Amino acid sequence: MKKFLTAVCAALAAVAMAAAFSACTPDDQSETHTHDMTSVAAVEATCTEAGHTAYYECSGCGKYYSDEAGENEISLDDTVIAATGHSMDAVAAKAATCTEAGNTAYYVCDNCGKYFSDEAGNTQITLADTVVPATGHSMDAVAAKAATCTEAGNTAYYVCDDCGKYFSDEAGNTEITLADTAVAATGHKTSAVAAKAATCAQAGNIACYVCDSCGKYFSDAAATSEIAAADVTIPALAHSLTAVAAKEATCAAEGNTAYYVCSACGKLFSDGAGTTEITAADTVVATIPHTLTAVEAKAATCTEAGNTAYYECFVCGKYFADANGATEITVADTVVPVAGHDMIYVVASEATCTRPGNIGYYLCDTCGNTYSDYDGTHAIDVQSTVVEPVPHTLTLVPAESATCTEDGHTAYYECSVCGNYFSDAEGQTQIDLENTVVPAAHSTVTKLVTVAPTATTDGAVDEVCSVCETPLREVVYLPALTEDNVENGTYDYSVTYRFSSSARGTYFYRIGVYSLANTTYDVPDFTEELNTNIRALSTCDLSTGSVDGSFSASYLRYNSSLDNARYGVYLDNLNEGTYKLTIPTGLDLIATVVGTDGSVADLITSSDVSEGKFSVVPGVEYMLVFHSASSSIRTSVTFTVEESEEIAISPSQSVELGTFSGGRASGSSADGEAKTIKVAADVPAGTYKLKLSGYGNITRSYFTFTVNGKDYYTSIDMAGEMGISVTIELKGGDEVVIKSNNMEDVPNIKLTMTAV
Repeated sequence: MKKFLTAVCAALAAVAMAAAFSACTPDDQSETHTHDMTSVAAVEATCTEAGHTAYYECSGCGKYYSDEAGENEISLDDTVIAATGHSMDAVAAKAATCTEAGNTAYYVCDNCGKYFSDEAGNTQITLADTVVPATGHSMDAVAAKAATCTEAGNTAYYVCDDCGKYFSDEAGNTEITLADTAVAATGHKTSAVAAKAATCAQAGNIACYVCDSCGKYFSDAAATSEIAAADVTIPALAHSLTAVAAKEATCAAEGNTAYYVCSACGKLFSDGAGTTEITAADTVVATIPHTLTAVEAKAATCTEAGNTAYYECFVCGKYFADANGATEITVADTVVPVAGHDMIYVVASEATCTRPGNIGYYLCDTCGNTYSDYDGTHAIDVQSTVVEPVPHTLTLVPAESATCTEDGHTAYYECSVCGNYFSDAEGQTQIDLENTVVPAAHSTVTKLVTVAPTATTDGAVDEVCSVCETPLREVVYLPALTEDNVENGTYDYSVTYRFSSSARGTYFYRIGVYSLANTTYDVPDFTEELNTNIRALSTCDLSTGSVDGSFSASYLRYNSSLDNARYGVYLDNLNEGTYKLTIPTGLDLIATVVGTDGSVADLITSSDVSEGKFSVVPGVEYMLVFHSASSSIRTSVTFTVEESEEIAISPSQSVELGTFSGGRASGSSADGEAKTIKVAADVPAGTYKLKLSGYGNITRSYFTFTVNGKDYYTSIDMAGEMGISVTIELKGGDEVVIKSNNMEDVPNIKLTMTAV
């Protein structure tokens, strides 16, 4: 159509142009024009494009004619045949089935044969666009059903919910009929059942036939006449029951409940009607426990047999080795035979004024009793063997007072017979003569410190007798404050700490204290401020009960003692009680806690130890110091300080108590560190043994146990892992306070608890 309209427009343009040039015959020419005609064939109109009729076109004048002679001129519009438009047929929608495709509704033009989704022909489609695919079968599986004697069965098959057809496969490839699935009934297959008489133990039955398949009963082998199962059975006969009376159980034998026994079948029943059958085990009443009384062990003596501990049942009179009554014994099994005397003859001796004598007699080394004969048939009092000593022959030697220059002596008595000396007229207390001497001495020597000692120079004092006022001497009595004079015992030396915080930081200042040892004079202590003070690199705030921290390895003093340590960590906001320090294992260092009260506690002493505990005392401030580190430590030491529960102990358990700090007072013992151990709450009251043990370089160390307000003393031989034990009454929740009575620190102490 577009091409046709283009041709028409061109023809009209040519006609217009011919008119502008006076068509084919110019005005100044009278000669008639001869057309040069071209035939244009007719074009039929379509549904969507216009057509045209046949016509002629003159190539000279460009005009259009309906005839070849050019007699009937026409316009190009006269040739146009309008587009016919579509002639639509509606095609209805068709639903798809299981096996056949359907289609959506659409339109087809009778003229052009094209397809459209709308009746106006605006949207052209293809026939494939209308296709709705087949749905396929919607299968339900029907399970196979076995045929019975009277009813047919079927094989497994599938049925389509949509088309209702039957198939042998789920895919629906093989269609079948319902008849193809039928399995015919099998019919009855009978076996003869012989007649059986009823008893009291079992029902009987009549003679009949039973189908092996369905279990139904019939009167004939052909199974034409069915019999009800109830009609086949002959009920059991009644039992012939005898009552058995109940019998109580004892600790020696079982009892039984009341029951009935059938004399015919031997079965047991709980009732006289024989409706509830029971077993012999159902009638048993178990033996009751023995009523046991404990008989304590009794040691045999030289004259009387003893016995081992055992238990006796006062119901059955039997004897047992255990409290559960599991192992029976006889009285003879408990007997411990008479030991017999182990006699030692004590030879007679005469009495003197220095000792008593005795008559000859026999002493049993086992029981300690005395006898006049070897067989021990005549016991005597040991006091009856004593021959009293004869009196001393004493002379009083009066006392003489000492002077500033001459010795004196106290009063005493001398025996002219034995030559011994006594402090009393009865001769009861013997003494050495040198013990009576009162040495000559200036009384109450007064001293004057004229020169105080220093670390390098000696000090000096003046001495004057307070009685005779005789100037005695100017004596160099205060040696220099050196380590040698501490080691040789001239001075006792200790270190105390003083806390100070300023703009320079937090410090524990060390103060050395020298006390003159082994002197009768009231010489004051000499102190000096030490230059080896410990500075806090950081502060750990323990107000929450726990804190993590670190200590740079660059500040550790390698292979040095605590006295040379320079840096530490200040522990702030501590509560009274016990705290635990934890570091990673494998670090070869010593971790020490020092307090302003002078306390020093080594918590970690080697690479094998990763934690240690220390006690906090009110009013004392503490610093954590790391020292003696291996040079292999290159990174920071991380640590945790946290509040710790009290140490608890149970029987058959040991706990490590670590180092006990010693006291600093003079004398053979001193108040050192005390540690509290709690007896675990579940420990029953009883007698227990507490043992302290450990290793160290101290020959002997002393401790006090305080339990329920009572003190117990013990000592430890530190040359090996030995210890001295205390046996005391304890119960769960008791607190055991262990206090060191040593001047020196005592390391590696372990406490063990065992039941007695």
